[in-house]
Amino acid sequence: MDVSDFSDPVDKEIIAILNHGKKQQKEIIELVDKSSGTVRNHLSYLVDSHNIIRKEENGGVFYYLEEQGGDIIRPKPSADIDKVNLTLHKMSVCLREGSGNKASYQNLGHSHQQPGFMNVASGFHIIASNNYYVLDNQENFGMFFNIFDSVIDRLDDYSKGDSLTHSVDGYRLFFMATNNIYSNWEKGKENEAFHSHMSKRSEQIQSTLSCLPTEIASNISMLLFHIDIREGQKAFIQMVASGDHDREYLLSNAFYTYDAENQIDTLIGDLEDAKKCVDEKEEHRVEELITEIKRRYKRVN
Repeated sequence: MDVSDFSDPVDKEIIAILNHGKKQQKEIIELVDKSSGTVRNHLSYLVDSHNIIRKEENGGVFYYLEEQGGDIIRPKPSADIDKVNLTLHKMSVCLREGSGNKASYQNLGHSHQQPGFMNVASGFHIIASNNYYVLDNQENFGMFFNIFDSVIDRLDDYSKGDSLTHSVDGYRLFFMATNNIYSNWEKGKENEAFHSHMSKRSEQIQSTLSCLPTEIASNISMLLFHIDIREGQKAFIQMVASGDHDREYLLSNAFYTYDAENQIDTLIGDLEDAKKCVDEKEEHRVEELITEIKRRYKRVN
């Protein structure tokens, strides 16, 4: 079942979990970072409205999608665990010691100089684009989030005035790969805990957006949109207020982030709020953006 059919983030998370197959109620409660009462209420709603089956068996309560008949669905292709592991190890070395360190790369069983972060991130992006279950192995799952936290720390330092330690393209490719993994999760084809681990990092991710190049900021904005629609919208408004991104990019991104059919008023309201937080020059630029949005979608005051 496609999680994009659901607007509520808790419903989306439950559906993504059930896309993996039948789950016991207590498993779902453990995976969803909400109170047990909240999760039970959402499960009841989904049973009533969306072809979710509730079944009591062997002393437990289980849920599954009617279309799956209670079977665990694990489509192919799945990523090669060893290849993912090696790629993540290479990335860890690049981040820890910088490109060009021969000794550390030899520890991975190679005698030549290690590739740069961009090349390793490109390889990781290719894996994530073409495979499901990229992080299904627990070792790789943990290693990925160690790398992710390290990347976020570096971008946070950059937002405070430090220089980027690796190329813009390297970071861009890393976040593109992360968004691919999120898409896998939304289809029920990735580690079940991926969303809950990423959600706990949303505030820190949001804090990195200041002054980032558009190539990186756009992918982080998309990542926040995966985590929670409203978080993605806040990220977009933060990008508008920063003044670092051109108008055409912002216009195209606006209607990815906000539903063009139902959320134009929300978009315009958020932009009006953004005007109050910028200087006079930037206020004029935001007003021009609002005017163009209204013109394109024939909206009036």
